[in-house]
Amino acid sequence: MAALRESGYVNSTGGRGGGWVLACDLNDLTVRDVYEAIGHTAPFVIGPSDDNPECPVEAAVNCHINEALDLTESTLLRLLGEKRVIEIAYDVTSSKSGKRFK
Repeated sequence: MAALRESGYVNSTGGRGGGWVLACDLNDLTVRDVYEAIGHTAPFVIGPSDDNPECPVEAAVNCHINEALDLTESTLLRLLGEKRVIEIAYDVTSSKSGKRFK
C-alpha cells in the first residue's frame, strides 16, 4: 500500500478509525498504473537459460525466448493499460450477487 500512496493513488490516516482511502477516481486508474506503482522485476517466471554461456545453441534459443517474452510483456502492459480498476471493482461487487466473472 505504501507504493500506491507514493504514487498518489491512496492516502493513509493513522489513529482510531484510520486506514486507507482512495486518492483518485477508479475510472481514471488502470491496472497498469497499479502494476507499475507496486514495482516489479518481471511479469513472467520463465526466462532464458544461463547453464552454459559458451553454447551457441543456448545463445540462439535464449535470443528467441527473449524476443517472445518482450513481445508478450508489451502486449500484457498494453492490455493492463486498457483495463480500468473500476471494472475489477464492478466484477467483485457483481460476484457477491451471484454474477460470475467473464
